[in-house]
Amino acid sequence: MVQAWFAYCGRCKIEEYQMNAMVSVVIPTTAELNRSEWIARAIDSVTSQSNSNIEIIVAINGGKVDEGLVSQIAKRTSVQLLRLQKRGLKNAIVEGWRVASGEFVCFLDDDDELLAHSIEKRVEALKQNTNASAAFTDGYFKSEGKIVRPIINRQEFDQNDLFGSLLNKNWNASCASLFRKSSVSHDLFENDYRYSHYGTDRWLPPNIQDFGFSWTFASAKLVLQHKVVFVDKPCYLINSRPNTTSASLGAHLRTIAVLNAIRSLNPHKKYRSKIRKNLSRSHHSASCKWNSMGLRKLAFQHHWYSLISSLGGLRYLPYFRHLLRTTNDDA
Repeated sequence: MVQAWFAYCGRCKIEEYQMNAMVSVVIPTTAELNRSEWIARAIDSVTSQSNSNIEIIVAINGGKVDEGLVSQIAKRTSVQLLRLQKRGLKNAIVEGWRVASGEFVCFLDDDDELLAHSIEKRVEALKQNTNASAAFTDGYFKSEGKIVRPIINRQEFDQNDLFGSLLNKNWNASCASLFRKSSVSHDLFENDYRYSHYGTDRWLPPNIQDFGFSWTFASAKLVLQHKVVFVDKPCYLINSRPNTTSASLGAHLRTIAVLNAIRSLNPHKKYRSKIRKNLSRSHHSASCKWNSMGLRKLAFQHHWYSLISSLGGLRYLPYFRHLLRTTNDDA
């Protein structure tokens, strides 16, 4: 009876600790006027969590800040404002991480939302797995007020091979993970890189040349350097908007830059062929985009790299005839 009472008290203390462990939620935002509705919803999704000990840090990193919106945010007693001189998502993430005082830290885009008990579930996972540096979960895409589909495609995801799954599809959205701050350095988020390959810089606007930050690259470093646990529960909503597309030239060039950055991490040789195959596919997609823009030289350059990046790249050889035909048509 006495032992049972002590066991009950011990369990209560552990559960209380799990609920009250300080958690910092960093919300990067440009604080432009058109973000007001989104960011209010994002903050509300955090304040409605079951955890009572949450620190919300809104990191303002834009160049077109709406001071009226900033004043509205500042009135919320639960929010700590972080005004940043240097712009960019990466800077907001790194500086938000630096000032966070929580034992655990997570990030939330200003147009996304946490679901109920999201933080609690991940804190519990990290308390149960004391050697884990991060816990991540599934979530949902939401469009026009309706849930569309889960974030993680289970046919391409293996929780026992997170790095391999990452090469299929990024499973770690910005709000998917909760990090143990004592185990993870801000270096994880210091992943500046530029798309400077093949002499294309002069054709690209600065926002494409300097990508600055990639959750895919950060996730690759995370799983190669740390133990990560998967909590198989939906914990967040990614709000998709009609003007977002993964088929743009910038998306293909970013993918090429990220894959080259991941390759520089020197992953196990069993993954290298997959990386090369993905590079071939992305170079081919970029070649198609350049060709549609009438920039034949860049189209030919990316076509060449689609062929030589992997053995499987030879499948794109017939496209060479299409490039020649369009070039001759222009002549």
